[in-house]
Amino acid sequence: MNRSDVRLIIGSLLAVVVPAAFLDLGNDEGRRAAELSAAPFAWRGILLAHLVAALPLGLVLAAWVRSLPAVASSTPWPWVVLGSAMAGLGAAISPDLGDAVARSEFSAFPLLLLRSGLAFLLVVPWCVAALGPATGTRRPWSLGVAFGLGLGLAVIPCALYAEVMAASRTQEAAALLTQKRLAKAEGIVTGLCELGSERPINMMTPTEMRKQLADTLRALRWEASEPFPTTLASPADRLSRAVLLVQLERLDDSAALLRPLVPGDDSATLMLAAVYQNQQRWTESDALYAAILEKLLPLAPTEDAARIACRTAFDGLADNARLADRPADAEAILNRGLHELPADAAHFHFLLGRHYHEAGRFRLALDHLRTAAQLDQAGLGAPTDDLIRRIRTSTPGCLEAGSH
Repeated sequence: MNRSDVRLIIGSLLAVVVPAAFLDLGNDEGRRAAELSAAPFAWRGILLAHLVAALPLGLVLAAWVRSLPAVASSTPWPWVVLGSAMAGLGAAISPDLGDAVARSEFSAFPLLLLRSGLAFLLVVPWCVAALGPATGTRRPWSLGVAFGLGLGLAVIPCALYAEVMAASRTQEAAALLTQKRLAKAEGIVTGLCELGSERPINMMTPTEMRKQLADTLRALRWEASEPFPTTLASPADRLSRAVLLVQLERLDDSAALLRPLVPGDDSATLMLAAVYQNQQRWTESDALYAAILEKLLPLAPTEDAARIACRTAFDGLADNARLADRPADAEAILNRGLHELPADAAHFHFLLGRHYHEAGRFRLALDHLRTAAQLDQAGLGAPTDDLIRRIRTSTPGCLEAGSH
């Protein structure tokens, strides 16, 4: 490896690392708390993907710049300074750019081009610094072809990655809204808006959901700022306040209010178990869910409230196992739920189908999904049909699907 190759490798690395570092350091506290990168790149993975994808196009332009007589023999240091200045400027304008993107309501393609263009501008100075003086002459047509290929590489892979990211984050946002974790959901919805996603979240577009969440959270923060007499509060008031704090992602404060109510209050016990789950305190969460099952499972065959609480506990235990990377335990818990709560068989068949799908066991997944749909066509028909369609069209499970 000669000196030029080393220079090219180092320059290419700096073209990605330096802008990413500047943009991350310039990120405001709110976006960091929401696990967002600098606007309008939404998440760090999107930012890095765009910077890496822009390198080929940046090197093509850098080669042309280096072929100019006035620039051919220039040292890399002015370009290093320019690259650092561009990264600093990007960090400075990022907040205003994020607000403008959020208000503009552009679709995915214009925002993709915006991100690609910004990434290109950020990497170009480093690419020029990475190249030495040009040697020989280049044909005009070869430069055009290289530019076209570089442009395609700068845009197409990032478009595909953004689509995959949008699908995953939309599901995450919907789950957080179901859990009433509105503040955390708001950050994800903001990222989806920056990607220009139009995938619905609870029957609303990300733009509509973002506006609704902003209004709701503003009211909740005002309510949470009011003094709360902890020592005089009734269990119902404590539970209501804990729900409010969960919505604002103040999980430690919520847990502190719930702990005195446990184990006597079943609703508080389930909620504290969910809070511990969100804090990745798996052992403490498992203990609370297990306590609910020990207490209420004997009553589940005759009391709907006990049965629903037990179903929630089985779901929570399975989620803990899945999130803690214990798939065998998750499978065992769901099978136990299927055995102990026959009235909720459709629910557990669906969860087992989803579990086996994620594990790549497609034949078992299809068997459980079809059973779930037969037992509860009205409630589970649409989600099971959607999952079966995905197995048939986008996984090796199409072989199993076609055999039935």
